[in-house]
Amino acid sequence: MTTVDVYDKLLEHPNVMSACDKILANIYAYWEGADINQAVALSYQKYQQIYKKAGESKSSFPKPAGPAQETHMAMLYRRWRMQASFLKTLFPG
Repeated sequence: MTTVDVYDKLLEHPNVMSACDKILANIYAYWEGADINQAVALSYQKYQQIYKKAGESKSSFPKPAGPAQETHMAMLYRRWRMQASFLKTLFPG
């Protein structure tokens, strides 16, 4: 059995997470009011909360980044910043 919902609803109902084999969490930094420069960090923080509560076997995401993967996360963040900067030039204001 699996379920999908926004992360905060899953965290509010740990019994649902424990009854599932797989958990898919939706994380929307925009709905949280996150600044575009903090959206990736906020999303990752929320993902870590779900991962911690659900456990590795139930998470639909890879294990949170360790030291060897930090470079990969930094690269993804840099690419995201470049894309955000480009979009700001297309849609100023």
